[in-house]
Amino acid sequence: QAQSSRSSAWDVVYEVSAPDATTINVHNLIPFTNYRLRLIANNVVGQSEPSEPSPEFQTLQAEPAHPPSNMTVRAMSSTELRVRWIPLQQFEWYGAPQGYRIRYRAIGCECPFIQDFVYDNTANSHQLVGLQEHTQYEVTMVSVNDIGPSTAAPTAIERTRESVPSSGPDGVSANATSSTTVVVRWKEVLKIHQNGIIEGYKVVYAGKNLKPEEKVISSNTTYAATLTQLRKFYQYTVQVLAYTRLGDGALSMPPVLLQTFEDVPGPPSDVSFPDVSFTYARIIWDVPEEPNGQITSYSLTYHLADNTDVNNTIEFGPTTRTYKATELKPESYYMFLVSAKTRLGQGRVLRAPVYTTNNREEPAPPSRPAISHSQITATSITFSWNPGRDGFAPIR
Repeated sequence: QAQSSRSSAWDVVYEVSAPDATTINVHNLIPFTNYRLRLIANNVVGQSEPSEPSPEFQTLQAEPAHPPSNMTVRAMSSTELRVRWIPLQQFEWYGAPQGYRIRYRAIGCECPFIQDFVYDNTANSHQLVGLQEHTQYEVTMVSVNDIGPSTAAPTAIERTRESVPSSGPDGVSANATSSTTVVVRWKEVLKIHQNGIIEGYKVVYAGKNLKPEEKVISSNTTYAATLTQLRKFYQYTVQVLAYTRLGDGALSMPPVLLQTFEDVPGPPSDVSFPDVSFTYARIIWDVPEEPNGQITSYSLTYHLADNTDVNNTIEFGPTTRTYKATELKPESYYMFLVSAKTRLGQGRVLRAPVYTTNNREEPAPPSRPAISHSQITATSITFSWNPGRDGFAPIR
């Protein structure tokens, strides 16, 4: 019979039929436990009184009785999992307890298991951090004492929560197909960076000094997009991002730099007549707001506003942007037509009238603005007026 430190009762722990024995091995005692033993002899008549108890002794340590029970794993965020379990009771440690070792790794990864050690043997939970987003993990754990680990708990599988992609798509390319269109192509985001279910893509593009714009591709199987209505002969940067239900991911890097094709230019800008008399008029202009290419020359044509029988046309180099027309008819309206040219051809013409006189004045004020109630909204208004006299200098 044995009496342990956990109970004052004497319980039968071993029986053997060995009449001549003076030594026996007692099996199946609990490791790391204090015991006292006593013997009872039996013959045909019955059993003896128990012997005096032996001195108290302690069995040696052994590995813990079992791993933590009821181990569960739950996702706490896109990078965290919480492991919970029922801790071992003191007598189940079978030795001096050290704690719990948790082993985990992403499913499908050929890498070694990552290990976290919990040094509190009474703990019942632990958080795994720094994990990959939207990734399945396999998790197991053991109890550990001074002798070693227990058997492993059954493996649990859990997926971290979804997040936004941490990288842009691979293989982004962009090629101009005309002066106003660009075709953009890309590949999938690498699996390790998807961090969720990709719902679509956004192409983000911007020209110098222009506000960035984006084109949304609401499909996760489409890997190309055409950008339209771009500025001609203009440099753009293009990037692509993927998005999940939680939002936009990171932009592809580095940005792709490209330029749309050359085209014919827009009309010259800032045309004015700073010097006018009865018989001459000096015109100046600036480069087109939309040059659409490299300006190679300018063309200027002028004639009487009411008579196009006589046209005077002059060609200028790309750096000359002024001309003084002489021998004009006094107190007459003339029409000046200015256009720019690139290697692809002549651009749109800007028409500018002028009146030959020495008596140019400031214009008279416009009429009182007229407002219609039907043209008033919460944030805007449309109104009209009649111009006043232009003072022989056309309203610009």
